[in-house]
Amino acid sequence: MIATLVFIGSMYYFVTDIENKYKKEHLDVMEFQIDLLKKDIETYEDISSLEIKEKVDYYQDMYKSNSIKILDSFRFVVIEGGVQEVQKTRIQESIFRNTQENGYMYNMYDNKITKMAPIILNGSLQGYIYMENKLENLYYIKLAFVLFLVLCILFVLLVVFYISKSVIYPVKKVNTAFENISKGSLYEKVKIEGGGELSRLCSNFNVISYKLSQIEHQRREFVHNVSHELKTPLSSIKLLIESLKYGTYEDVNIYKEFFMDIYGEVDRIKQIIDDLMIVVNIDENKSHINLELTYINYLIEKLISRMMLKAKEKNISIIYKEIDNIQIKVDNIKIDRAITNILDNAIKYSNENSNIYIYLYNEEKYAVIKVKDEGIGIPQEDIGRIFERFYRVDKARSRKTGGSGLGLFIAKELIDLHGGDIVVESKEKEGTTFYVKLPLDLN
Repeated sequence: MIATLVFIGSMYYFVTDIENKYKKEHLDVMEFQIDLLKKDIETYEDISSLEIKEKVDYYQDMYKSNSIKILDSFRFVVIEGGVQEVQKTRIQESIFRNTQENGYMYNMYDNKITKMAPIILNGSLQGYIYMENKLENLYYIKLAFVLFLVLCILFVLLVVFYISKSVIYPVKKVNTAFENISKGSLYEKVKIEGGGELSRLCSNFNVISYKLSQIEHQRREFVHNVSHELKTPLSSIKLLIESLKYGTYEDVNIYKEFFMDIYGEVDRIKQIIDDLMIVVNIDENKSHINLELTYINYLIEKLISRMMLKAKEKNISIIYKEIDNIQIKVDNIKIDRAITNILDNAIKYSNENSNIYIYLYNEEKYAVIKVKDEGIGIPQEDIGRIFERFYRVDKARSRKTGGSGLGLFIAKELIDLHGGDIVVESKEKEGTTFYVKLPLDLN
């Protein structure tokens, strides 16, 4: 009985700890979003202006999980993100008081978290930014842990009643492992002893523990890579601005060169953010594809036409050879993006005055799009890693050519969504060939 109570307590502590961390992460994100919006709003004089409405709609669209409103000084809603005609309702006193006293308000019944921030214009209070976020995943997390807790309690009672005291020691080890996880030691492995249900419990626990550690590792690696990718162009911009600040140049063209360099770095940051948004959408909608009957020949012709200007900058010829006419069901936006990323990669790493060949043909049950360049090639030891997030073969050259390091990862994910595959062949200093295979019958 004591062991059961201890187990329940540790599980409750674990769930509470996870819940608090989850809420804190959302609060940090909301505070960051409010600060960004507040800086934009406080450049205007009227909180109900059309410009502020457009800003709120922009942030509402960017952060789809949040509800964003602008309140006047009496807490009446004057602007609501994504809503054209706003009903001028007043925010409840209890909500206002809680957000002012505690920094936020959390409603455990509908899992909504609310933050407010004052809007100061010309030194006086003009209103408030009101942001509300529904923690949809929190309910399922708590439900999953509650169900898991119930199952574990039933299991312990059955073991105590029907088997023997010999299982108490292994159960204590599992309980200790749970406590260690709740303290941050995510990869806790329990030695599997005996057989039957206890053995299965230990095995499943090890699998869950391993997956938790993998998720945490991926999260940390992702944050590190994003920070690194953004730090480089930001450092360049800072250096360029300092050069402009402290330099005295008589030639106007020098200033133009500085501004063009700054523009290039800003454009690079935008590309990184755009690619990150695509990665997030892929992660959130792994199984969603909008299938349409698509003429692949025409799709490739359009994207070649779009990429021709970039190729001409290096005097690269794109030679397109249609061996078969292919019409299949695909998500044409996703496939266009995948092939564009591959072709863009080929242009970046091709030598000047070279050729890129694109072939379209049928091969057994697949439509094959072959992209062959005459570029620098890929070392054999790197071929297996080129589809990883942020992986670059030649980091020095990659910095010069730009990009986010996500292009091939995105392409692979989008092709995988269609049940297809990408095969790579490459020789250094000779070139690289990508074979994109799409099922002729996705059903």
